[in-house]
Amino acid sequence: MGLTILLVDDDQILTEKTKNSLNWDSLGIGMVFTANNIHEAKGILKVYKVDILLCDVDMPMGSGLELVEWIREEGMEIKCIFLSSYANFTYAQKALRLGSVNYLLKPISNKDLEAELNTVCDELLKEHTNLNSQEKKQREEVWKKVLVQALSDGVGTSNTSSLSDAQYSELYPSVQPITLVLAGLLDNSDERQKVKDISLYNYCMRTVSEKYLRELDLDVTVSYKDAEWLLVLKNFADYDRLEEQLSKMQQELNEQTAHSYCFYITVGRPYASIAKAIRIISDMRENAIPNKRLMIEERAWELRKISYSEPFWEKWQEMFHKSTASGDSSYNTAYMDVMQEMLTYVDHACESGSWYLSDLRRFVKHVGDLLLKVLRDNNETFEELFDWQEYERMSFLARRSEQGCIDFIETVWKKLDSLHKTEDKAEATIAKLKRYIEENLGGELTRSVLAGQVYLSEDYITRLFIRETGRTLPVYIARRRMEKAAKLLRESTDPISKIAMEVGYSNFSYFSKTFRDYVGSTPNEYRAKYRK
Repeated sequence: MGLTILLVDDDQILTEKTKNSLNWDSLGIGMVFTANNIHEAKGILKVYKVDILLCDVDMPMGSGLELVEWIREEGMEIKCIFLSSYANFTYAQKALRLGSVNYLLKPISNKDLEAELNTVCDELLKEHTNLNSQEKKQREEVWKKVLVQALSDGVGTSNTSSLSDAQYSELYPSVQPITLVLAGLLDNSDERQKVKDISLYNYCMRTVSEKYLRELDLDVTVSYKDAEWLLVLKNFADYDRLEEQLSKMQQELNEQTAHSYCFYITVGRPYASIAKAIRIISDMRENAIPNKRLMIEERAWELRKISYSEPFWEKWQEMFHKSTASGDSSYNTAYMDVMQEMLTYVDHACESGSWYLSDLRRFVKHVGDLLLKVLRDNNETFEELFDWQEYERMSFLARRSEQGCIDFIETVWKKLDSLHKTEDKAEATIAKLKRYIEENLGGELTRSVLAGQVYLSEDYITRLFIRETGRTLPVYIARRRMEKAAKLLRESTDPISKIAMEVGYSNFSYFSKTFRDYVGSTPNEYRAKYRK
């Protein structure tokens, strides 16, 4: 997997240059994280295991020395190297006292920096020596062969040639009990981004599975497809304990990668029968609908009874038709009634095991068709509800899991409900947006976030806001942030960096420039003027 390093410097250009120009592979470093202040660095360190810290000393939102003090207090075993533009003896002395391995002066050439890092990496690799690493690598290669051979031969054939190779090398006796868990990334629809981030996904899956499944005899974690991993346990699994640990893995993987993962679990079998396990786990991955727990067990999958029944499309369409013909507020009642019936139908179909994944995909397509027909009947446009990119992502998730489908149904009909309320109550919608902005000036206020608060499309709320207020959303948000910042500068003694964070600016320089453009003076000048 390689070592990990965190680069911390408030100069973002320098950080990215260092990340992209050093030969990390030759150093044995497999993952490079970056942060532009100690707040971001702490966030990374709380989530990921980092071996080396390369950190600037002088930064506006907290020094590198403060960061290393925190690291030591947290008990993290990290090799720390400091960089500084100043040959400050006091800084160097404190750095050494905090246990840093070196204090380097900027600018430093890539050659010299790599030489320093190479020394540190050599020390770490000696400390991390794993006597079983070669055996583990062998096992990974064996399992890759087993998977490829079994799937290409027609999954389900008895013993593959790779299986015989594995037995011959005495990695596994034929009677060795094996339980397989297939982990699959569930919700990344951006294939290009998925390919770009695959090294991060691989790193996280390996470290997290090692953390939670080691006690259950995890033998190896094999990446055999983009965003799919096979976790091999050398036992007949204790399913209650296994599911408990997999649930913890799901939570940590979601925190680390911002994605959801589904686990497909076989029953334990002797290694000689592993081809059957591969057949079943492949079948589950291809056909099973990920449930709300995002765990599919072979024990339940083998007992399923598929009995697809056509949804009540005609009934639901008639409910909309009657509400449209009445021309009154029954519009919204119909939307909520249909939504509830659809949710009940999907919940029963998924939980009873009567649907394949292909049935779920067909249902989602029909929901989209019904939505377009309702809009057409009401002389409304799709663009008032969704941006195409937003709709494509939601429908993608809906076709992938039970929860994704539930979220899709709720969003579609709530957006329709909100659209009709908005036609009569534009002022209330704008008031709701303003209230949300006011309560979240320090948070993310993108068009996507705001549109989600009122269940309307990004383009529609943009036009509506301009029409009702005469201002664009970005201008209004920036104005309110600067007004709040000015108030805090006048009335509080908080550090300016903290005030910047409270109004949504993590980059202090950008905040200072924006504030100066707004009021005509820097934050320091403005505060000084009101303290006279």
